[in-house]
Amino acid sequence: MKVRSLTTAFDEAFEVPKNIVRLDHKSTRGWQVRFGRWAFFADHTNDGSGSEQALQLATAELKRRMLKLPAATGLRVDASPHKSSDLPVGVSGPTERTRQGRNTVQYYFQVTHPVIGGKSINRSVYIATENTFTQEKYDAALSKAISMREAGVRRFKLAATKAMRAEFKG
Repeated sequence: MKVRSLTTAFDEAFEVPKNIVRLDHKSTRGWQVRFGRWAFFADHTNDGSGSEQALQLATAELKRRMLKLPAATGLRVDASPHKSSDLPVGVSGPTERTRQGRNTVQYYFQVTHPVIGGKSINRSVYIATENTFTQEKYDAALSKAISMREAGVRRFKLAATKAMRAEFKG
């Protein structure tokens, strides 16, 4: 688990895990776990002497949550307000393409999904040509594009959770 050095307002030095922050205010002294729902672990002293015990409790809670909850991925859930279509996140189009040596326009959806440690994957889903385009083909291609995006996001989330837990155990 990644840790960082942190010094409290009472000049006590600690090695603190990534998802735990220190709160040192007039009436609030303790550690806050920021993974899933936030949880606060108070020092229960005004002189900071309970900081070490509170940090141990916060670290134990963080470990419990990391083994139970999925990793936070930061993936966009809602479409950007600037998106010009009503298609879901990760799906755009339809775009037109004319293949070399052909005169017929073909229509495609573009599907993007993230990959752990790499660039996002971009795929095309064929809809139809300008001569064979129908609402049924459009709907079927859109359904396939949405399924591809959901499968890619699901794989990404599983890989992110697996990587987080491997880092935690290592």
